[in-house]
Amino acid sequence: MTVSNGCLDAKLVLLLYFWCSCFLGMSSFFRSFVIVALFFSVGFAVRHFFGSAEAVRETSLEASSPAVGETDSVRSTDSKETASEATQVLETKQWFQVDYRGNWEELFNLLLGVSTQDKDFGGLLGHLNSLSASDKVDLLKAAFVFENKGQIRDFINVMYTQLSRSDPSAAVTLFESMSIADRMEYDQILIRGWARSDAMSAWEWLHSLDREGLGSYLDRRRLTSLSRSILSGLARDSEKVMNALELAQSVEEMKTQDMLVGSVVRQMARNDLDAAVAMIQESADLESVIVESVIDAWALKNADEAAAFLMSSPDVATPRSASSVSRNLLRTDNIDGFMGLYDSFASQDLKEPMASQAVARFAGEDLDIAIDWLNTIDNGLTKARAGFSALRSMGFTDNMDDHMRFIEEGFVGGGAGKRNLYVYSLSEWRKVAPEAVEEYVRNIPDDDYNMREKVIERLGMEESTRTLRD
Repeated sequence: MTVSNGCLDAKLVLLLYFWCSCFLGMSSFFRSFVIVALFFSVGFAVRHFFGSAEAVRETSLEASSPAVGETDSVRSTDSKETASEATQVLETKQWFQVDYRGNWEELFNLLLGVSTQDKDFGGLLGHLNSLSASDKVDLLKAAFVFENKGQIRDFINVMYTQLSRSDPSAAVTLFESMSIADRMEYDQILIRGWARSDAMSAWEWLHSLDREGLGSYLDRRRLTSLSRSILSGLARDSEKVMNALELAQSVEEMKTQDMLVGSVVRQMARNDLDAAVAMIQESADLESVIVESVIDAWALKNADEAAAFLMSSPDVATPRSASSVSRNLLRTDNIDGFMGLYDSFASQDLKEPMASQAVARFAGEDLDIAIDWLNTIDNGLTKARAGFSALRSMGFTDNMDDHMRFIEEGFVGGGAGKRNLYVYSLSEWRKVAPEAVEEYVRNIPDDDYNMREKVIERLGMEESTRTLRD
């Protein structure tokens, strides 16, 4: 049985009061006896007090603590729950570390719900990068025939890029097994990846392909595009730019060669314009495409200096370089510089491209000046091109009369050039003001070139204009 602390304190007070009262009336002998008895009483009371407190504490602990058998059970349950949570986390976070060899389709289906921005996607790529080249080839072959291939295209692109960089021979083997459609989609990835590690080998392989055997897949346009990818990577390195230029010049087909040489030289000028300019200033026998490409870049940065070079070296000027410099002079409103360069040329072949730039420049702000410049051009093709550029710069939102006046006064007479401009302009205006177009077409003079009838036929307006004429 236990006693509360409150009851124990009251009993001690009463006991002490009783003993003190008796103590004062006793003899010395009895006082000594009482003192001894009191000492033992206090000791007993103290032991009783602390014993009760300890009992209370033990009782509290017993109430809040499980039994011995229950403790092991609780610990076991907590351990199982923690292990279960850890297993779930492991399964969720590390799916990308599973070995999917032999069951690539399971991986592809998982990828359908994974963004390329997801950190797990990066983990997957790192994991798959450790695969052998043959395993990567097997993976990509399976990906090419996966029914939802389009939805994992980014994954395929990354994996094929990695393969092209790390093992070009395996990438080529895979490429040769692809369908024509897949080759057209992945050839740039192969070439760019391969060129990063060995551009020369990539170039040799590309230009050793049997173009006739590959049919329409490897036409001149695609070959030029793939070649440019290799050369661009080389040319960005200043130490390898001359190697790129030599490769470009080795192409037999002249039109393709000019395109590739121009691409390399423009990159050379971006790397170091001063060095490229010095090259054309110091070398008198450079190919015209090299000079033109350097001047293109030079005129964009400093048209005045490029113009001064052409005026001092008119023998290296070409229609393309004259047009490039004049376009940039007019872009910066340097009309005096433009006229100075124009007047310095005696050749009409050089003047007419400059006049074409002037037509396009002034058509939108001063139609009379634009028409005057147009009438300085004698070459029919150059004049027609200038006319088309001017009409585009004028726009097709208002004032159709200006368009018609430009054609009528700039192309006096007839011919295919004038007819083509009529058809082009009226086709556009027909979208904005169809009734005005029909009215205008009805009043085109029926001259020696049968201009009206031919325009009507080209526009497909026979029925509507016949009604108007009747």
